[in-house]
Amino acid sequence: MAEEVHEEWRAHRLAKNRFVALVCIAICVALVLVAVALMLYNYSGAAQLDLSRPGYSEVRDKVTTSEDEVGFPSTGPITKDTIDSFDKLYTKNAKQATAVNAFEAGLLSDAALRINEDPAATANQ
Repeated sequence: MAEEVHEEWRAHRLAKNRFVALVCIAICVALVLVAVALMLYNYSGAAQLDLSRPGYSEVRDKVTTSEDEVGFPSTGPITKDTIDSFDKLYTKNAKQATAVNAFEAGLLSDAALRINEDPAATANQ
C-alpha cells in the first residue's frame, strides 16, 4: 500500500513539474522569437524608417499628410478616359518603381523612399 501511495505521489509530482517546465519552455521560446524579430527589424532597415523612435521627434512634427488622393479610385464606370487615366498613373508609378537598382546601397534612404517630399508636389508630376 505504501508503495502505491509513493508511486501516485511521484506521478503527481512529475505531472506538476511537466507543467512548470512547459511554462518555462514557452517563455523561453517567446523570448527567442522576440529577439529574432528585433534582429530582423534592425537588419532589414525598418528601424531607420520608424518615426516613432525617440531620435526622430524633431522630424515627426514636419511630417504632413495630404488630403488629395494620389491613387486610382477602385469604383466607378469604365470608360476610355478612366482607362487612359489609369494607364498614365500606372506608367508613372511603374517607371518610378523600376528606376531603382535593387542592389544599390542607398535604396532605403529618405530620398529614395520619398519620405521628406511634399505629397502635393509628387501628385502634380
